[in-house]
Amino acid sequence: YNITGTYGVDLYADSDNNTNKPKPYNITGTYYQGVYLYAYSKLQQTKKKTHKNLSKKTPSTKNNKKMRYNRKQHSIKHSHLIIINTNYKKRKINNYGIEKPNTGEKILSFIVEKYISVKGYFPNDEFINDKLPKLLTDATSTGSNELVKFIKENMNSMLEEYADERNEFENLVHDQWGEILGNLEVLIIMCFESVNLHSRDIYNKDSDDCKLNVLMQLHARALRVSNEILTLLKTGYGDGANSRWRTLYELSVISAFLSKNEFYVTKRYMEHEIIRTYKDIKEYQNYYERLHPDDDYIPNTDNFEKIKEQRDELIEKYGKEFDYDWGWIPKEICKPYFKALAKFVNVDHLIPYYNLSSASIHGLSRGLYNTSLPSEKQEKILHWGASNYGLGETIQNTAISICQATTWLLTYKPSMDSIIYQQTLEFFMIDMKNSILEMDNNNYCSNN
Repeated sequence: YNITGTYGVDLYADSDNNTNKPKPYNITGTYYQGVYLYAYSKLQQTKKKTHKNLSKKTPSTKNNKKMRYNRKQHSIKHSHLIIINTNYKKRKINNYGIEKPNTGEKILSFIVEKYISVKGYFPNDEFINDKLPKLLTDATSTGSNELVKFIKENMNSMLEEYADERNEFENLVHDQWGEILGNLEVLIIMCFESVNLHSRDIYNKDSDDCKLNVLMQLHARALRVSNEILTLLKTGYGDGANSRWRTLYELSVISAFLSKNEFYVTKRYMEHEIIRTYKDIKEYQNYYERLHPDDDYIPNTDNFEKIKEQRDELIEKYGKEFDYDWGWIPKEICKPYFKALAKFVNVDHLIPYYNLSSASIHGLSRGLYNTSLPSEKQEKILHWGASNYGLGETIQNTAISICQATTWLLTYKPSMDSIIYQQTLEFFMIDMKNSILEMDNNNYCSNN
């Protein structure tokens, strides 16, 4: 069944055993309103064409009268047009030249076929322009509701199927990376245990050490992010793990900077939270009406005024540069941006990895490069799921950054025990790096 013109319709009748499949007859004229009818018998070797013009402009004949429908006895209702067996319609359209008809083609084919069966002629301009859009909208709505119902009825089996595939893949990741990921997990636990023991010794001597409290909060967050990275790596989401490493790297750099400088730098770091809070609240107030269009929500302006007052006091105290995103960094120590901070604490050699992870976070075109795919596959595969490729660098960088974040804390008011802890972590991390390098070399050789 094929419709190619504005007004033309092709109808084909074929027997079960006919070997001469009809080819679509195209009507491209814009003035003809009618029907072409092809009839085939079981043993027919040649086809005969019978032309019946059923346009209402055609003079009435006996044959035409017989083929016409009484308009008073037949009417097209929306409900008749919306309930569609799309699988049957797909098979029917396939027989006449369209291999993969989309849903729109199947629905449109049904509507036109129904119209002709009721009216006896092809839809006119009034129907196409006025009624057809409404019928298509109704069909779309009905189809969507039926699809939602189907998904809910089959949701459990769908989830079970995907869970089986996911478990199978995670077993593959474990077979390839399980030993190294196990080492990373042990390293994270060691970082927690060593800091836990060291902090007890310091707190026993000085429980009011504000700088230690900040370093401990940074380290706790670093441990949390490390565990998030570990979870993503175990499930094969290396690109997402690399994005989370960006945060871990920033935490390790800030920990090092605060550890190396006087307490007033730590105080600036903590007070800068007011600057960020003020900007966030102000941004929210600009959009709260769009965020709450259906209620009478009114933001708390009293709290905003208090935050604004504190923000103004801080800018007056530290200068207008304090209002910048990295304005808490004293300009007499280094320039107020992150890369300068990383260079100050001598870990700027990881900036190239930082830039790559930043691309994965943001929506720029550079982020379309997927670290979970080989370079030669980047333009050949649209990768949307997990992968067991490219986890090594993220594992290595995570081990380095969590060890650095822990080291800055262990070397803050160090003891003999904390030095032993720090060196143990360093030796364990170096052994991990060598294992990753060896594995990468083996994978390179096997892939080539």
